[in-house]
This record gives sequence, structure tokens and C-alpha cells, in this order.
Amino acid sequence: QALDPYTISKLDRRGNHTPQDIEEMERRILKALEWRVNPPTTMSFARQLVDLLDLDESTKTTILQLTQCQLEKAVSCYDLSVLETSSTVAFAALLNSIESILEISSTSTSTSITPILSSKYYLVELSMSLLSDCWNTVPLVQQRLYEILSDSSDSEASNTLLLTQSKQNKQQYPKKS
Repeated sequence: QALDPYTISKLDRRGNHTPQDIEEMERRILKALEWRVNPPTTMSFARQLVDLLDLDESTKTTILQLTQCQLEKAVSCYDLSVLETSSTVAFAALLNSIESILEISSTSTSTSITPILSSKYYLVELSMSLLSDCWNTVPLVQQRLYEILSDSSDSEASNTLLLTQSKQNKQQYPKKS
């Protein structure tokens, strides 16, 4: 919860700073930071991308749950949380989640995989255009996410993703040239 400038100025017992002084300093700090004070998280990227997919709400919820499981584990990994962009890690986790759902759905006669498969292709095309500089790292990040899950499979979502990954042949995406 934010403190208003009046309350902050009251903390100055000497009365050297008015609410206007506080607001002016806030503006100067924000200008110096170029307003980069709250960058998007990997999960916020994932939610926005899932909203673009033409899937029913139940499938979207499942994708987000599987994705969140991966992203929670990725936070503790230096290479994924610092060296990779949030958008790259989000795309990789989403692709892992969709591939897991596709694997499970392919064995079920009651589930149509066509919308999920279409969503995967759409996501791949979208990520190739949006992540043009780092698209080739997405499969590597996907694999790293699987490795993290295999080190600590403590949830149903982790187990679902790991089971799927162990059954899959390594999916190769087109190289971005």
C-alpha cells in the first residue's frame, strides 16, 4: 500500500519537507529510472499470452497451473531468473504446459486436441516474431525447466510435466535466422 506525500512529510519531525517536496522528489526518481519500476513478471507474460489463445477456460486454467508450477521453480535458478528474459521463460513454460496437455489428450478419446494444437502453433509463431533475438534459446529454456522439475518433483503438476517430457521425442522448432 502506498503512502501519500502528506503522510511522508509528517514523518519529517523538523518540517523540512512539504508534500509538494515529496511529490517533486518522486517525479525526479521516476524520471531517473525512466519509469521502469515494476517490470512484468514471467507469470504476467504467461497470463497475457494464454488470454490470446482460443481455448476454453478449463484448458486455459490447466495451462496456467502447469506454467505456474514451472515458473515458481525457475525463480530459484540464476540462469533462468537473471540471465533469460521473463518473456522467454514464460514462452518456454507455456510450450511445456501445452505439450504436456497434448500428450495427455492424445491418449484420451473424449478430448479434441485440435484447438490445443492450433494454440501451440500460434504460440510458436507469435514467440518467433516477438522473441526474434532469443527465439533459438526457447528450446534450451524448455529443457532447463524440465531439469528443474526433475530435481524436485513435489507436486502433481510437476509429475504431469515430467511424465509428458519423458514420453516425448525432443521437439525441434524451426531455427530463427
